[in-house]
Amino acid sequence: MRTVSTKLDNVDHERLLEICNEDGKTVSEWLRDLIQRDCKAWEEGKEIESEQIQQTQEPPKVTQWKLYDDHGKLISSSENKSPNKQKVVINV
Repeated sequence: MRTVSTKLDNVDHERLLEICNEDGKTVSEWLRDLIQRDCKAWEEGKEIESEQIQQTQEPPKVTQWKLYDDHGKLISSSENKSPNKQKVVINV
């Protein structure tokens, strides 16, 4: 095992002692448990994040679509590429 140390202000130190007393643990035991839980949560978060990145890198393919103007008039669709032969600009 290795030792990890840090400095706390008086208020945080007193709160830490109160928490440890309530939990029936030494400061070392409590900090060790806290660090283990936090490391595990961080690792699980990284796994979730990598799954989300994989999902966003592979967007679903659009096979059918229709594009309407502000008045509901069909401008273009996947069946008929451009019925009105208008230039279509889409601002995203």
